[in-house]
Amino acid sequence: MTSKRLAGYKANDTKYRMLRLDTVHYRLQFFLDRADSLYRVDPDLRKSVLETEEQRRINFERLQRAERLKEEAKKLEKEVGKD
Repeated sequence: MTSKRLAGYKANDTKYRMLRLDTVHYRLQFFLDRADSLYRVDPDLRKSVLETEEQRRINFERLQRAERLKEEAKKLEKEVGKD
């Protein structure tokens, strides 16, 4: 488990460094600099990012469920109309 986690950190570090080396994408580098400075200033940044990701995941699942329920309601309305 620990070796997988370390491998993941190394992979992410390598990807980050690759993006930093790509001088064609100035806006991306600007964004990365901004993210770096936010991370240094806010020690709870990771926690807030994880919470935001979780909330978006929950919202996405709710939207999917709502869509399924809408489809089911349409199907039931059609069945009622057949009677």
